[in-house]
Amino acid sequence: MASFQMHLSVAKIYMEHYQIQNEQEFISGVLDPDLAVDKTMSHYSDERKTFTLEEISKTKVNLKKYLKENKMDSDYKKGEFLHLLTDYDFFNNFIDQKYKNMPYEAFFENLYYSYDLLNPYLTKKYSVNVYSYQKILEKKIEGKKETLKSKKLKNILEEQKVDQWIQKIGNTNLEIMAEKILNS
Repeated sequence: MASFQMHLSVAKIYMEHYQIQNEQEFISGVLDPDLAVDKTMSHYSDERKTFTLEEISKTKVNLKKYLKENKMDSDYKKGEFLHLLTDYDFFNNFIDQKYKNMPYEAFFENLYYSYDLLNPYLTKKYSVNVYSYQKILEKKIEGKKETLKSKKLKNILEEQKVDQWIQKIGNTNLEIMAEKILNS
């Protein structure tokens, strides 16, 4: 999944191009899928046969299932769909294929390490404020950080590529995308 800062950056770009009546409701929709206790439910994940990165990419988010069960009739639902679209595109189109061949655990360790390096940049560039969610975020990553410190990890997210991707996803017309997904 994309980091909170990535999701908020995409949301900010989206709001610059499309009308949102209730920004707070929209942002709640953008963040809530990752705050859920059961992310397989909140991301409409398909059942996995294996836990390879390739399988996770294909099953992490089922956009069609989401759209069949939900209407984008509120800013919250638009935010929720943007979150799922962002995660889907991140794993299926953004992540370089060479990293998908890494062992599952190693990929995610490198990914979360990369988030730690990238998030301050995104926070500054896109002026995204995750402060109100900071305590929730700290609890989730507290245990992971100690484990990661002892390993030699590499940054697998390039700032320029992330910027281009954020602009692309943030400029997506959700209604048109939803129609394409439902009709595919």
